[in-house]
Amino acid sequence: MYIAEKKKRENIAEYILYLFQIEDLIRSQSFAEDKIHQNIVEKYPVEDLEKEKIIHWYMNFADMMKREHLENKGHMQFIHNQMNDLFEFHSLVVKSNKYSQYNDAYLAVQPSLMELASKMGDQAENEIQVSFSFLYGVVLLRMQQKEVSVGTLTVSKEISTMLGMLASLYKKNQEEELDIY
Repeated sequence: MYIAEKKKRENIAEYILYLFQIEDLIRSQSFAEDKIHQNIVEKYPVEDLEKEKIIHWYMNFADMMKREHLENKGHMQFIHNQMNDLFEFHSLVVKSNKYSQYNDAYLAVQPSLMELASKMGDQAENEIQVSFSFLYGVVLLRMQQKEVSVGTLTVSKEISTMLGMLASLYKKNQEEELDIY
């Protein structure tokens, strides 16, 4: 709850990846309140009243996932909306041609994104969604302590750099409208 709020304010890309993790964390606890409380919420170093707020947040999140039939896989609609908003912003930034450093980072990774999108098939909605899916896949591999190839790590770093730059521009645009229109 607190981490999500902070990430949403500071870095939209980290926020989205964090929400992917929360979805999988809830799935790993079988959506059970007692498991979520014991295995997740109890580990927070906060007072009991705060823990009640946190469990409430997790259970609301779990209920939303159930309503959207995401018990086994997938992401909630509001997360898709966040990625779509970020894609629209990305498109505006690229079209404006006023942020050459971002455009250069994007153009450098674009062939990899196209290749990844072709591998994803119908699941590839747009380049930003492809970027997040790929990065989260790498996160999962690392969490499972599986080997990640040098090529995958290189692409991961390039995509992370691009998304980091995009998130920074996005935040700046939230604070003061950028000249991209």
